[in-house]
Amino acid sequence: MLEDSTGWRRLVREYASLRDLRAVTAQQRGQRFNGLIAELLGCFGMSAKADQRSIGEIDVTFSHGGRRFILEAKWESRPVGTDYIAKLQRRVEQRMLGVTGVFLSMSGYSENALAELDRGRRLDLLLLDRGHWEAMLSGFVPPAELFDLVTDAASFEGKAYKPVRELIGHRRDAPRVDFEATWGSAAGPVAHVLDRATVELVADGIPSRRSAVRVLGEHRLMVTVDDGVLDVDLARQRADWRVQAYGCYGSPVITGDSVVVQRGYGVGRFRNRELEALSSGSSSPSDHRSSVRVATTAWLLDWGGAASGHNVPELVQVGQQLGDEHVSEIPALPGVVSNACWLDSGDVVVTDGVDTCLYSTENATVHKTIAVPQSHPGTLVALGDRQVMSVGTDSGLWVADVVTGQRVRIGVLEGVDAAGARLAAGVDGSVYLSVGHRAGRGSDDRIAILRITVFGRWLEKDGPAAATRGIADTPAAEHPVVPDDPGPAPSVPSAPPAPPPVTDGPPTPTVASADTAERRVVDHRQGQSDGAVFAASLPLFVMESVIAAQFDPLRWLEPWREQWRLLAAGHAPPGSTLAAWQPQAAQYLGAYAAPDGLVDSHFAPSPAYTAGFAYGMRTTWNNAVQRQAVPRDPVLLHNWLRQPVRGGVRSCAARCR
Repeated sequence: MLEDSTGWRRLVREYASLRDLRAVTAQQRGQRFNGLIAELLGCFGMSAKADQRSIGEIDVTFSHGGRRFILEAKWESRPVGTDYIAKLQRRVEQRMLGVTGVFLSMSGYSENALAELDRGRRLDLLLLDRGHWEAMLSGFVPPAELFDLVTDAASFEGKAYKPVRELIGHRRDAPRVDFEATWGSAAGPVAHVLDRATVELVADGIPSRRSAVRVLGEHRLMVTVDDGVLDVDLARQRADWRVQAYGCYGSPVITGDSVVVQRGYGVGRFRNRELEALSSGSSSPSDHRSSVRVATTAWLLDWGGAASGHNVPELVQVGQQLGDEHVSEIPALPGVVSNACWLDSGDVVVTDGVDTCLYSTENATVHKTIAVPQSHPGTLVALGDRQVMSVGTDSGLWVADVVTGQRVRIGVLEGVDAAGARLAAGVDGSVYLSVGHRAGRGSDDRIAILRITVFGRWLEKDGPAAATRGIADTPAAEHPVVPDDPGPAPSVPSAPPAPPPVTDGPPTPTVASADTAERRVVDHRQGQSDGAVFAASLPLFVMESVIAAQFDPLRWLEPWREQWRLLAAGHAPPGSTLAAWQPQAAQYLGAYAAPDGLVDSHFAPSPAYTAGFAYGMRTTWNNAVQRQAVPRDPVLLHNWLRQPVRGGVRSCAARCR
């Protein structure tokens, strides 16, 4: 696991300078290389030391999986011969049984060196080359995984040297794809389809737990599955391997005769059956926050994460070789980024589940922020220069205009894994959707591919009024989801999410809606001010549950609102009491905080106010984090809050102002 993403990025940049001999000599490069190796292993959580002197000098020592390794590194112009390898073998023999020697040669090995090592004696050495090193450095094959793979190859196959493409590759036949499949139910996997749209099942039965799609032509797709990348020809009804490598994820990027894919923490390029580690990737890998492409450039989103020591989302522009990538932060969204996609205009649509911003890669600025098209979209794809399609936690399939705020629900996914759904824009205006499902109990995971087509335009002003709304007229999260770990919040029985409502405004008794753009601005500012004041008054253990809900007030308040309802009805467990801050929350958020039937629930604030309230709470917390008044890391925060404190409860009052 990557534990230090900042250090990792620095090492990638330094490696590029060493490789190109920028401001260093070849001798200085060799001297620094040992430290670079040890530091990389440390970034990925492995204990390593460089330049160890004992019985013979050892370049790097490290431990992994209960085994001890000693590593000799050479960065020379010619392939390494048998002499250097024999020297390392003697070093291994001078140590306890079980120590494994590792030789890393950036220039490869002579044929004699490879031939002699694999025969006639017990293997106690592993041979790595530049491909192995760059795979580790980029994160495409993280160090722990790579050493497991090469150790297995030596232990089970008797091979001291095995190229990276063979370590992660396979020779399995392409899976059988059903191009004439029909769905088990009459409604199909997408219900409540918009009357001017059609959904067609074009392929099914692909064995995989996850998938992603890239459209190459009117009838040709590249589909990423568990075992690699498939070239799917819908017209000829054929599917063949384009990349045979385990563990790839995200939409593949096609550049000429190359296929660029994500794997682990890195980005790799497959060309002419050869593999090259191309770029560092995401410090927090996730298969739906995947590569995107503008013109001939591959990009990806690094959404950050506490586990890697870096919480700020970043955009990574992939270069021509490892170390050439350009990384830029997106400072406008302090929440956990859900997804991103590129518009044809070049702007990037980035959402954190509460807000959506348009980010310009040309001048590295955010020039527009709007309400999120839907709560926490799991997949996002651009449709031209101003529209996006998404699938969110409510299983709804939506199209939104990021300029006007208009949106329309295309349908609702049913009987499939909506959280794992992936979208891809077609060349003819259609959209392809890959979804996971199971044919029956006990069956394996299968991927189905759907083609969604609209007659006319996705957004039509004269379309059904009940299905079309402005983003600013809709709450940030229409279906609050109880957080997985909301701190001390009361538990609520889980239930499957219902399809999203199609009526205007939130489902509350009375809605104080904003009917003009000016009014929405005023409401948003007032909400921001109130949210900041309210957050500063909360106990910190309550703020922990707010953070767990990603600063979404509706999502955060739902379990507390349910507890209030049980108390009011006399059905709450013995000893249950109303939290002191809940009536204050109801003063601001009305029916979102208080249950139906109480005086406190007589109103619901406008969506603009609610969005501003969320922004104010989040800003207050982030200010406290920047002042180091509270821990940034959620795990450290959790432990810190549970330490004894004089007075009993830690409050935001002194720390969040």
